[in-house]
Amino acid sequence: MRLIVASVFAGCKPDDRGNCNAEVDYTIYKPDGSIYAERKDQPLWKSQAPPARNIQLGEALVAIRFEKTDPAGEYKVEAKLRDLNAAISIELVTKIQLKN
Repeated sequence: MRLIVASVFAGCKPDDRGNCNAEVDYTIYKPDGSIYAERKDQPLWKSQAPPARNIQLGEALVAIRFEKTDPAGEYKVEAKLRDLNAAISIELVTKIQLKN
């Protein structure tokens, strides 16, 4: 099974040139709480700011392939998004169930 995680965003703060500077860290945890996969400092959006009130699909994504040997159970997917221009962050968490 393959899992692809992507982030959406809205309202990033543009710099003097009109560009956003947003990043995301992805962490996927195994059912026992140990880390299954990590992708740090992924570029969420480093380009011209989208129009106001526009929901935008971010550039960063993580693709994970689960193998038959991976433990069954609940996996936690965490995304920590940062707008570096605005000095704000948000953490999003979801869970998925892997069955063998």
